[in-house]
Amino acid sequence: MKKVCFFLPTAIKKGSSSMRHQMKIIFVGLLLIVQPSFAQSNNSNNSLYLGVGSADDSTPFESDDTPWAVGWVSHLRDSNASWGLEIAGEGTMLDSTYDNDNAIKQAISFNLIGAINLSRAQNWRMDLGLLAGFRQTAKDCPDSFLGFQCYADEPPDSDYSFNSG
Repeated sequence: MKKVCFFLPTAIKKGSSSMRHQMKIIFVGLLLIVQPSFAQSNNSNNSLYLGVGSADDSTPFESDDTPWAVGWVSHLRDSNASWGLEIAGEGTMLDSTYDNDNAIKQAISFNLIGAINLSRAQNWRMDLGLLAGFRQTAKDCPDSFLGFQCYADEPPDSDYSFNSG
């Protein structure tokens, strides 16, 4: 038996003022006003969701890649609470790997979700929640002369910032 669960994964992301520009992406929600996802009902209420949005290409100092999100939300039984995990491609990251020097790329974020059920219906639900996590802001390493991502094929150093929505 399958249930339809409605989840509104909308958030406004803002960059730090130290990056000389402000990033603003209205993520997923405006294009996908209500996104249905199907949850398998085998004594648990879980929702897996996928989302895409539209990129802001009005400035050359921000990534214009299409934002996306993949997440999982568990609706706690006998409670109005839900929690979940999300990974998303959103915002801008400065990439200094593969002979790049602060190239503008799409950032990856890792987030936790906490939500409460606003509806009292039996067959559907609408949750309102908070999202908190971290987003990659930069990747940097010494240049490789052999075509690797970094010198001596070492992993790059990554910088992260707080992410919320």
